[in-house]
Amino acid sequence: MDTVEEITEAEVDLFTSQRYQLLNKIADQIESAPETYDQAHWGTQKNFDFETCYLDIPSDLVFTNPNVQITECDTTYCIAGFVASMSGWYPTIDYEYDRSRRNVTGISYDYSRVANKPHVNLDRCLSNKTKCDLPDGVVYDEGGIIIREVSRVAKEVLEMNDNDSNFLFASSNEWTPEQLRDIAEGSSPGKVAVQIIQ
Repeated sequence: MDTVEEITEAEVDLFTSQRYQLLNKIADQIESAPETYDQAHWGTQKNFDFETCYLDIPSDLVFTNPNVQITECDTTYCIAGFVASMSGWYPTIDYEYDRSRRNVTGISYDYSRVANKPHVNLDRCLSNKTKCDLPDGVVYDEGGIIIREVSRVAKEVLEMNDNDSNFLFASSNEWTPEQLRDIAEGSSPGKVAVQIIQ
């Protein structure tokens, strides 16, 4: 007869934490599709084609035209971008203008600022912004739309301190799936990196 090991309350808390689950999910994603990981950018679209991905220019705060599909084309993420995306935050929409700033020439996703709803028009929100006393890391918060800095969202979701989150999200630190699993189990990102160097 097999013996069942008892799991401590601390282990239950660890294994059910968002930090543990998300970092392991990201490690699995990087193992199965390494081309989706790019630590140098919050998030990017590879091979982006304006005509294919966008059929119309949104003018409202949230783009909701049911006849138009907005899709992310060949997206890559850094660790913070993965965390935000996997925990229900979305990249905002940013306009690209001609030199006169009168004609929109394209639309792209802004992964450094994420919203609690999909397809939020960053330009429109920021031009309507009237509040300057927003909490740290919050870019916009009105009418049910919240826009935040992706690093702040990821730091809070993972429940990390500033030092650990800054180290984990640094663009110069490429993480392996094994390192992410160590961090998921409670190791400090700095200690994990030092162990690899030694």
